[in-house]
Amino acid sequence: MTPHPIRDPLGHSYGIEEEHDAEPLLPELWRQNEDYLYGVDLYNFAYWWEAHEAWEGLWHQAEDTYRLYLQGLIQVSASLIKYHARMLRPLRTLSTAGRDKLRQVVAECGNADGTYMGLDLPAFLDIADAFFAPFFTDTVTEATYHQDSVKPLILLMD
Repeated sequence: MTPHPIRDPLGHSYGIEEEHDAEPLLPELWRQNEDYLYGVDLYNFAYWWEAHEAWEGLWHQAEDTYRLYLQGLIQVSASLIKYHARMLRPLRTLSTAGRDKLRQVVAECGNADGTYMGLDLPAFLDIADAFFAPFFTDTVTEATYHQDSVKPLILLMD
């Protein structure tokens, strides 16, 4: 709807070089991971593309469950961009893929409560499932996009 934030010369972050940690931090050190936390803030303030970009650098360096988790967040974030742009098919595809990856993280992380990198994934997924459910019905109209529903925020725990 607006210029690409990074690639377009009219984008608000065009030409800004972002600094990233040379060595990726372990998932257990998420509280010190500035790129991860910055992405969370961007996501929660509806800068979904910028959050995607913040996490993508980490995703390229990550492995195993950490990589799967970041890819899930990136896909959920991208699905919210498609929600905003009223692009139903990619909204469905990306939201399903992202949520499926985050469910896999819950299965792999081994925590009894399903928390990973400070995020209560079962609670996040419950809200995300409720938010996206109306977009998987047979009839999706403009009114569907205006329903009062809580968007899935990333609320980190201590």
